[in-house]
Amino acid sequence: MAVIIGFLTAIAQGFVNLLLAPYKAGTWFYGIMTADERAAEAAPQLQAMTAKLAESGELAAFDAVLKKQPDLVGAAQAAIDAATFNGDAAALLEYARLKALAVEFPADDYIVNALIFGKSSDFFFMFFALVLTLLIAGLFYRPVLRSVAGGIDRFNGTLGKLASWFVLFMAFQQIMIIFLQQVFRSNGLPISFFGLELVPGDDVLTMPWFATELLLYNAIIIAFACAYTFMDEGHVRVDLIYGAMSRRVKHWIDVVGTLIFLMPSMIGLWWVSWHLAMNKIFQITSFNPLTQLILTRNFDGRIPGASSFKQINWNTSTGENFSHVPLYYLLILILAALMLIQAVGFLFSSLDKGLTSDTEHARREREDAANRGEADPEQLTAQAIQDATDAATDGTAPTTNASRPTLGSA
Repeated sequence: MAVIIGFLTAIAQGFVNLLLAPYKAGTWFYGIMTADERAAEAAPQLQAMTAKLAESGELAAFDAVLKKQPDLVGAAQAAIDAATFNGDAAALLEYARLKALAVEFPADDYIVNALIFGKSSDFFFMFFALVLTLLIAGLFYRPVLRSVAGGIDRFNGTLGKLASWFVLFMAFQQIMIIFLQQVFRSNGLPISFFGLELVPGDDVLTMPWFATELLLYNAIIIAFACAYTFMDEGHVRVDLIYGAMSRRVKHWIDVVGTLIFLMPSMIGLWWVSWHLAMNKIFQITSFNPLTQLILTRNFDGRIPGASSFKQINWNTSTGENFSHVPLYYLLILILAALMLIQAVGFLFSSLDKGLTSDTEHARREREDAANRGEADPEQLTAQAIQDATDAATDGTAPTTNASRPTLGSA
């Protein structure tokens, strides 16, 4: 019972976080953009206050309270509440505030919070709340299911078609490599016009670099076109009983398979891959993949052992081979995200089709064919008359677009 209550509470908190997401994102963006400015303003104030406390002999007591505390203001307030500090409480809070602002790397807090949020339960339940909201709305008003599924299909379809151009890039680059190596016996690309080099000298980008860059093109195609291929039913599947089932049963099998296999596997891929990508991009080595803990900070607010944490790193020295290795880890996240989004669209589409009667499904297919110009108008008219006759014989009224949809209606 406690587990169920905790799960429902997390979902409710996900709804709240979803509503507050624009505000929190704006606050985070404003904070990271103004962190250096606020640190510069606080530095002289901290210096003056430190000199004043040193002169009065209170500096040692203040520093003892804040020593090795990641949350300086929280530690100061806790010491005041617990009555373990007997000095000026207001001065301690101000000293902690200035010390928290005037750090060497003021943007660290915002960056760390963002990195933790990417694989946190808060982020998961925000996504869960969004999908649940759209699902409930779609069950009461079925066009919502079709609109969400159609929008996701168009989004992933566009990305997949754009990614397919990298096949052409791969072909051209492979031809270039073979041509330069076999004809000119060149190990680089020292081509220039009027002394202007098109690319850096061959001591930087050699033929092995271009050859291994083809792997990146292949990874881009896989990451961005995997969801599009799934949408187009291009992936290999083993069919034991699926083909023998009726249309509606097939769609319900798709619903169950999406909920049990596809969505959990993509969520797991995102969760496991997040820390790998962040470790490579931000040069972090202590991001624990099994917890939300990422790093511990010293009392100066800096992350120990991450000297280049502030700078995003896309380059990893690998000799003559392609050096932008962190991009591969980022593409894993993109693959997981796009496939998870496509899974939501597939779930909604399968639900809608599973709840749709065979007669209504046939009518929709005829309308789609007419919209695409693939059907004869006379055949459509004759079929519509036949449907109306069948509906009258069964004692039911034909479905019209003007009818008000209800729960489970088309």
